[in-house]
Amino acid sequence: MPCPAGVNIPAIFERYNQLRVYGLKDSVQQSYAEMGRWPGNSGLAADGCIQCGVCEKKCPQNIPIRKQLAEAHEALNLQTKPYDTTEISGQLGIEKLQQRDVAALYRFYSSLSGNIIRAHRPYSWWVSAKLLLDGPFERLSAGDEYAMVIGDQGGNIWGHGFVEGLGSKKPSFAVGVHQRLLGRGWGRKLAQALLKAAEDELELEQIDAKVLASNTAGVELCRSMGFQVTGEYLDKDDGLSYLQMQKTIARQ
Repeated sequence: MPCPAGVNIPAIFERYNQLRVYGLKDSVQQSYAEMGRWPGNSGLAADGCIQCGVCEKKCPQNIPIRKQLAEAHEALNLQTKPYDTTEISGQLGIEKLQQRDVAALYRFYSSLSGNIIRAHRPYSWWVSAKLLLDGPFERLSAGDEYAMVIGDQGGNIWGHGFVEGLGSKKPSFAVGVHQRLLGRGWGRKLAQALLKAAEDELELEQIDAKVLASNTAGVELCRSMGFQVTGEYLDKDDGLSYLQMQKTIARQ
């Protein structure tokens, strides 16, 4: 009974039962928090449910699966991610990423839900401050990457987009936003700002994007901005299918 959205229903209920029957709170909550974050713990957590009801129609026991998934998520969710209790401070805006933003960018990546990490993990499954310093911030200093963020007036970052590989013939583009901003148009705004910079400031002629094939919102966003699919491949490390997309930038 596979879930169309990729929610690992059996694994969630297994953890929920371990919590209720055996009281294994710490271990099952930690395991639940890691769902979708690495290949050995595959599938999305319960907050990935899109309320389609397909699972309930196919369930021979007539279990109210959507209701029980919500109950399981409330019981299993650690509620300790940095932005779970952080409110957006003042107005949001888009600006260039600065070297001083290391801590804020680390908090952003540490706070992403399993759904977002599965769709947008440009720096592997796990992100550390050292990885950011040795990766994107080093490339910023070297002029090999251009990055922008969605930030609030309190210094928090809620979205990150970049163009990397500026010194190569195939610069690539990626955008990710925090789960709190989904459906609010901020991913599109960030992508538009990056692509404008790619044309006006960076003077690029073409740009690539790698998008998880099941990330329909991401694929459609890229298509709407002029990207075309040039290929599809299966990643050997995570076993997931990706679309390779490319946009040609028309010079004025």
